Amino acid sequence: MKVRRSGKARLTPYSLAVSLADVPDRLKYLLPRKWETVGNIAILKLRDELRPYDEQVGSAYARALGAVSVFAVEGLISGEYRRPSLRLIYGRSGETVHHENGVDYVIDVATVMFSSANHDERIRMAALACEGETIVDMFAGIGHLSMPIAVHSAPARIIASEASYQTYRYLLRTIDANGVRDVYDAVNIDNRLLEVKGADRVIMGYLMNTREWLDAAIGMCRKGATIHLHEAVRRNAIDEWKESILSDYGMGRVAIRSVRRVKGYSALLDHMVADLTYNG
Repeated sequence: MKVRRSGKARLTPYSLAVSLADVPDRLKYLLPRKWETVGNIAILKLRDELRPYDEQVGSAYARALGAVSVFAVEGLISGEYRRPSLRLIYGRSGETVHHENGVDYVIDVATVMFSSANHDERIRMAALACEGETIVDMFAGIGHLSMPIAVHSAPARIIASEASYQTYRYLLRTIDANGVRDVYDAVNIDNRLLEVKGADRVIMGYLMNTREWLDAAIGMCRKGATIHLHEAVRRNAIDEWKESILSDYGMGRVAIRSVRRVKGYSALLDHMVADLTYNG
């Protein structure tokens, strides 16, 4: 016996966006099938052919995804402070609260870098056994990597350094949003100016030539401390990278406990993290 189904099939967000977008039919195949969401904001990669229809595309994806603002990627993340390059095509601002794994991140996506693709690494940090530890977050951002520890792992203290004042303001708001002000000592300075000794753990969540800060990180550590060193590494050059960490920058003072790929960073680079032990 055949079962009759009633009602219309539910459209996927992509199909709904295509149906809503007031763009010429000949261009609809260019509408993006993928996007990034940070809080209630959507970020799209748009072909140049769609640029004259920014407003129409932004409105369609806002309705399809339930977003309050929509941005199009303008260029690469760049500069010492890793600034996004986005243009607003729908809504009023890039400010939002991103909820993830029990953590609230307060952010302006137009001015502060945040990668939803680093989700698994933030989950890993939340699961670390850090109870009672003193932790230094050298490139804190808005607490991308240290906030999961603060919320889930009961550290004694987190010294978080963020050199960009614009990002630092959102770090303070993120600290308050999660109720962990008693744990954090947040400072708006270059991390090389930190006067810290005896740290149990140092987080180096930067990607460009991070090894150059390794000597400073080692200087903050007690013997046996853990260092999480993130870096963009040339694909198929992992062994070379590990050797450089140990000899050129660690100078025999660190051992590599583990290495893992966080995500692809570009056509030629991978975002890698090495967990190091300081041998004293």
